[in-house]
Amino acid sequence: MLTYPLAFVFVLGIIIFVHEFGHLITAKAFGMRVFVFSFGFGKRLLGFKWGDTDCRVSAIPLGGYVKLEGEPDDHIGEDTTGLGDGRDFAVRPRWQKFLVYLAGPTMNAVLTISVLTVFYMIGFAVEASRYDRPIVGVVDPRSPAEAAGIQPGDEILSI
Repeated sequence: MLTYPLAFVFVLGIIIFVHEFGHLITAKAFGMRVFVFSFGFGKRLLGFKWGDTDCRVSAIPLGGYVKLEGEPDDHIGEDTTGLGDGRDFAVRPRWQKFLVYLAGPTMNAVLTISVLTVFYMIGFAVEASRYDRPIVGVVDPRSPAEAAGIQPGDEILSI
């Protein structure tokens, strides 16, 4: 009964994690200081430190965020004023900011292409149904099919 809702939350969690990880890894690649990488919103449940970054799992697993030094975002409630060492988001060139923003959706596209590639390489079972069989729908009265005795509803077994 709870299989579908739990599967939905699990898949949504993977999508969110990959999206936010794209922002994180790109910001770190440009040398920006990342204060928080959070999977979920609300109270911090568990986590670890990765350099300057607090990697955490939070109470509500229906979202996530990456908090960069110098990023204008007052609603999270953390001090993001720059420390003056040039690692904050606000002083970076626009192309770096653009790539940090673009990295999340790009990672979602990479995940989608990867999953579809695996599905098509491995294959997956498709349940046969009566609609998968070739069944005659209409026979033109002047056609060779009508002359051969084929009628609507007949199933084609071989040619």
